[in-house]
Amino acid sequence: MRIDNYCNIIAAKMREAGLVELAATLEDERFFVKSTDVDAIMAFDPETVVLVRCINGRFTTPIKGLAAWLQLIRMECTEYGYLRDVCIPYTYSTK
Repeated sequence: MRIDNYCNIIAAKMREAGLVELAATLEDERFFVKSTDVDAIMAFDPETVVLVRCINGRFTTPIKGLAAWLQLIRMECTEYGYLRDVCIPYTYSTK
């Protein structure tokens, strides 16, 4: 299943949950996730999908798995290079 506008759906759900400031921050940052936002997003929904971009690749993961992935990237900088950024993707596809 393909979900278009995933980032805006997440922002709308955050607003419904009373997290207006977090939703506004993410929108202002074009849905790039800052380290200061990770805990708030995890508290909102640990299954929120984020896109992790590294120099030599990219992948999606639920935000609850982000810390483990970042630790692996820091330890094994060979395959993915190093972290570029983390964001909530516009389009998300599941099978």
